[in-house]
Amino acid sequence: MRVPATTDMIQETRGKLESPEIRVWCHPHRIGEDGDDTYVVFEGFKEAEEFIQSHPEAEDTPLVAFRGYELNLWDMEPVVEGEDEESAQQTESDITESHSFDFFLNACADYLEQAKSAPDDYTRDAKMEDAYKYLKIVSEISYSSQEQKARYKDIKGDFWESAKVYGLIFDRDCLI
Repeated sequence: MRVPATTDMIQETRGKLESPEIRVWCHPHRIGEDGDDTYVVFEGFKEAEEFIQSHPEAEDTPLVAFRGYELNLWDMEPVVEGEDEESAQQTESDITESHSFDFFLNACADYLEQAKSAPDDYTRDAKMEDAYKYLKIVSEISYSSQEQKARYKDIKGDFWESAKVYGLIFDRDCLI
């Protein structure tokens, strides 16, 4: 899905994106064309990387967008949508304190717990879908310790057990 990057659109969605999106920004001027900057949303990093390789107008690195931030997981440099540099520096320390693996695994665990205590099936299913999206992101990031590996395994097992109990079907092949 290609989305135009207008200031109004960014202001309307800023801080409201509860599920992560993997984005690749495209700039027509890179290939000598006129037009607005856009971004393309992907299901996974592999698709985003393939897109980057075949589209010279695309930026070199996919970003993960959520709750008003765009994160470069390779450098962990947050880009705060619609804020000035000083505000971005204040929030950067909050984000970079946690390694990207831990950050997204914690988000997955939070959504999983919210699903377990959801007041209705609709809310529960939506929270499970959010947990799955974060779990997919985590599965594509390398863990740096045995502790992270064990925690990922535990949360992933809890997720699949919960999905089975709730009768939900998710693609297991997407997760390592």
